[in-house]
Amino acid sequence: MELKEALELTIKLWDFLAEDPNNRKRDHPDYKEVYYGLFSTCPLCEYSSKGATTADCDICPISMAGIACDNDLSLFKTWKYMHQTDREAMGAAKGIADLCRKALSELNQEPT
Repeated sequence: MELKEALELTIKLWDFLAEDPNNRKRDHPDYKEVYYGLFSTCPLCEYSSKGATTADCDICPISMAGIACDNDLSLFKTWKYMHQTDREAMGAAKGIADLCRKALSELNQEPT
């Protein structure tokens, strides 16, 4: 999977998750066709794994300042485990989508 496709699919997934705090990845309408077979059901994990059995979080474009998704300070952990309110969960999901939008914008601005 190429980076641009991974970012686009990740934006679609996390926008969906940000719509409703009860949404889970498996609830996405394209889950079975698009996300189910991916590494950690995440397009960016799939991209960063490059077909290996583990993802290389260092090349993930949304791993902020070394804060990978498995870090307790990450937006993913906030969304999945540590939110206190529905609003926090939705905000974390939106934050992930926004990081992907920023990375996609920067990718699109790179000279070819």
